[in-house]
Amino acid sequence: MKRVLRILGIVAAAAAAAWTGVWFYAARDMAARIEAWQREQAAVGIALGWDALAVEGWPFGWRAVLEKPHAAGAGAAPWRWSGERLVASLDPRDLRKIEFRLPGEQHVSFGGGDLELVASLRAAKPRGRLRFDDAGRVALLALDIAAAELQIGGQPPLAARKFEIELAPQADDRLAFSARVKALRLPAPVAALAALGRDIQLGEIAGRLEGPVQGATLAKALATWRDAGGAVEISQARLEWGALRLAGDATLALDAQNRPLGAGVARIQGAGETLDALAQSGAIDARNAGLLKIALAFLARNDSGPGGAASVAIPIAAQDGVLSVHRFSLLRLAPLALE
Repeated sequence: MKRVLRILGIVAAAAAAAWTGVWFYAARDMAARIEAWQREQAAVGIALGWDALAVEGWPFGWRAVLEKPHAAGAGAAPWRWSGERLVASLDPRDLRKIEFRLPGEQHVSFGGGDLELVASLRAAKPRGRLRFDDAGRVALLALDIAAAELQIGGQPPLAARKFEIELAPQADDRLAFSARVKALRLPAPVAALAALGRDIQLGEIAGRLEGPVQGATLAKALATWRDAGGAVEISQARLEWGALRLAGDATLALDAQNRPLGAGVARIQGAGETLDALAQSGAIDARNAGLLKIALAFLARNDSGPGGAASVAIPIAAQDGVLSVHRFSLLRLAPLALE
């Protein structure tokens, strides 16, 4: 028996030594491949960097840990991202699929003019995944962030229980996108809509960006996109805020003066309750609220919405610099400032 145990011990030790050698070989290969991918991205105009790179996880897996990672892209819509740390779980047999975490604070900037975005994000559970195609290009970027705090520009931070986003480049100059936020708490009530409260239960949007985005500046790129028939197809949009329930779809583009152009349909539930709340808060005149309720009652119809509640389907259009709701001019639309 002792001899058998001794043999088993020797075999186990040899297996452990062999596996350790395999693990460290794969770890070195993985680090080299990450650095090679960094050089490949630099060749297409994306600068990736970090203060330190380590591969951890022995003996059961591999994790690439990047300290102070940062990335930037030039061109029509320059962007930058930086974070405290990125922890990626990798399979050395297939580096085309990566799951990652983003602990600490993240900083993002994108675009310019009216389309400029500068934001910072901190979350308790910041997770994501990347998938690449056979040519090494990003095929999917997905973020699944829980208990998040988001600050846009110099505005007070927003808090959300959950935030999800997916971007999937497709053939023929198309980009599929979707975003969803749950339990979003505003830092303060929106002035004109204070009666709806600070808590947005749900907001989501999904669709596709169509058309080439090419040019040395954002203005030139959008002009190319516009002149090539570029459009944003919103297949689904939803908002649940207080008593208000909105759902809709639309097609959006830009006219020759870079003003919003498009059409869609908004389906509204809880319009009466929302108007009552706005009237009670003084946001709108009580008499006007009553007239609007009568007008909406003529348009209301029962559908298959939650609880079979009555909904109102209202066409919305943007044309010639005017936003119209059910053929009534609501407000004028200014051209986008892109520089």
